[in-house]
Amino acid sequence: MKREMTDRKMKELRDAFPSMPDSIRQMVAAEVKRQTGMEKDLPKTGRKRIRRTVLLAAASAAVLTSAVAAAVKLGLSFSTSQVGRYGLEIKVEGQKEETDQTEPADTKKETGDGKVIAGTAAWEAPEEVLVVEIKASYIPEGMISYDDGLKIGYEDSLMQGGISMATVVMDEEDTGNSLLTEGVADSQQIKVGDHEAVLLELVSAEGRENTYNRRIYVMYPEVWQILAMYVAEDVSLEEALKVAEGISLVPTGETTPIAQAWTWSDMAAPDIMVSIPKKTADRSELDLHQTGETFTLSRPAENLQGEYISAPLEVNVSSVQVADDLSLTEGWQDSPFRDRWEGAADEMGALLPGQLQYIRTGDGIESVDQVVKTEEIGQKLVYTTVEYTNPGEEPVQDVLFNGSLMRLIEEGDTFTVYDRSK
Repeated sequence: MKREMTDRKMKELRDAFPSMPDSIRQMVAAEVKRQTGMEKDLPKTGRKRIRRTVLLAAASAAVLTSAVAAAVKLGLSFSTSQVGRYGLEIKVEGQKEETDQTEPADTKKETGDGKVIAGTAAWEAPEEVLVVEIKASYIPEGMISYDDGLKIGYEDSLMQGGISMATVVMDEEDTGNSLLTEGVADSQQIKVGDHEAVLLELVSAEGRENTYNRRIYVMYPEVWQILAMYVAEDVSLEEALKVAEGISLVPTGETTPIAQAWTWSDMAAPDIMVSIPKKTADRSELDLHQTGETFTLSRPAENLQGEYISAPLEVNVSSVQVADDLSLTEGWQDSPFRDRWEGAADEMGALLPGQLQYIRTGDGIESVDQVVKTEEIGQKLVYTTVEYTNPGEEPVQDVLFNGSLMRLIEEGDTFTVYDRSK
């Protein structure tokens, strides 16, 4: 059931994000909890999210207290190993406290191939874990905490850079599962307060601004959680570590079954099926619609009871307009997203030439991405109005909307993805 939920969630997210630039993909990856399934998806039949009151949580307080003590006693820690030139594997390891010369049987860990690693704890996580909130006691000057504590950003550019955070639960499957990170320039195992942590410095993407070039993973065994921090290049390492030192994972008084939680092992080995998109398709293979025509799409959403559902929505692209300036975007001068236009338009809103980069993609292990050519091109604003309607009687909320533009060349009944590099 756990893997089925993970696979279904991954499929929905792949459908929701069909194609996007690397810079946007990095931002999406950073908003892990909301957009990469940090809360597990549930079957369409409608199993409710687990939301326990403080009184209900108190009923399991004794179990959770012993679980906290057990986690600390296990001596959980990170280990790292280099893979190739730019790859790094991070593992969660644990060792039960031994009281005599003879190694207890339950400190032997089967590897899955019939071998047993002596002295590695086959530890067991509790059936339920505390739901926690991320609280930051230190916020760098000019920055604010928002999005329920998951994001720290500069007030004048909230949609760019900053620090994004998420938590994952530790379970017994984590032992031996490695999180492989590609494009690592440097790594250190450090202490963040009293907590074990791993700091990664990623190879900065040439010519790209505010990429998330640092990651910090901090272990909180007392609540069976790992904090993942994604730090953009507009935040100094010193400030990022100060933020990390001031982070607390505060229990909300609620619990959730570990079987339904997103875990380190899920993140390390998500079982994502990789598909290679077609570059050319016949008209009969595509679900094409005219402007003003209504069609139906299913989107991940929730009902009023907090159950995950797939909501069928009616969609109508009512208009598509193209312009050389920002005149179609009424009030763009006063928009909170005005910083997104900087460098793309002048003070009067006229679009400026854009810089196109040709990047040779590395494998992240022995090679990294490299800009091999740049050129200036003219830019156009494509302004599209899309109307979504819920045709059903049941209200829905927290619907995941996503729209992207695919560049296609139409030749008769054949459509080909436009590739400027060819």
